[in-house]
Amino acid sequence: MKLYPECIPCLLTVRAREIIRYVKDREEGVNAVIKLTKLVLKLAENVKSGPIGPKIASEAFKFVKEVVKVEDPYKEFKEKSNETARRMLPLFERYIREAEDEEELFRRAVKIAIIGNIIDPGVAYLKGDLQAYVSNVRNLKLKPDNTGEILSYVKRAKRIAYFCDNAGEIIFDMNLMRVIKELNPKVEIYAIVRSKPFQNDVTLDEAYRLGLDKIADKVLPTGSAAPGFILELASRNVIEYIKSCDLLISKGLGNFECLSEYEGYFKKPIAYMLIAKCRPIATELGVEVNSLVAKLVKP
Repeated sequence: MKLYPECIPCLLTVRAREIIRYVKDREEGVNAVIKLTKLVLKLAENVKSGPIGPKIASEAFKFVKEVVKVEDPYKEFKEKSNETARRMLPLFERYIREAEDEEELFRRAVKIAIIGNIIDPGVAYLKGDLQAYVSNVRNLKLKPDNTGEILSYVKRAKRIAYFCDNAGEIIFDMNLMRVIKELNPKVEIYAIVRSKPFQNDVTLDEAYRLGLDKIADKVLPTGSAAPGFILELASRNVIEYIKSCDLLISKGLGNFECLSEYEGYFKKPIAYMLIAKCRPIATELGVEVNSLVAKLVKP
């Protein structure tokens, strides 16, 4: 996905917010934000190919971690997000299990996994309220809703690559993986997570602590701390695993920004599952802002 005009101020706002949180000296903070701004503008001018936004975001977050001298600035936020999601999961599971048939069961599990995508401090002006989605879950609709087609791929797939996104959200992703295994007991799921901390995204270490390896057949690292999967940073081993899959499930904005650039490379059906939290994402997907998206793109 290419840059839109609002992507640059959004990215700067989020990264500056992180600096302000940790750097208490006024002059030091001002200098850090000035350097950050120069870095982002330079990257915006020079990064010409691939998922441009995630590449810029990755370098900007690396700069912030160096400035604040904290390797994982969102560690506490991620832990709280996981705790909140765990508390809410039983409420959502009850809703899912009330489904009258397999297609509705799958649709509801997908919807809940998408709702988890609201837990995101990386969109500058987003105010996500997970509790509001709990109380309104029965009325929420997927737009578009390609879950019927996605399910047909799920039921005949031998292997699925599941690109994970945020902490908290991952609890609902794991639930969807369980449902997928229930609907197709023979399928292998390869869960793909960040190698190192980026914002509130799930890392390899965290995935194991959460027990993702007990559900997915393999847990694979992206090869970087970038938001999403950047092809040139991934190992040949991970790429080969992905290429062996019959379906790719892409959760969240960062993975959409990346995988939408690689559709021609992988030549696999991709199920994009996310909330369209801003105009650029909504425009690219052809939906309204804040839509819950379950869109299948065929090769």
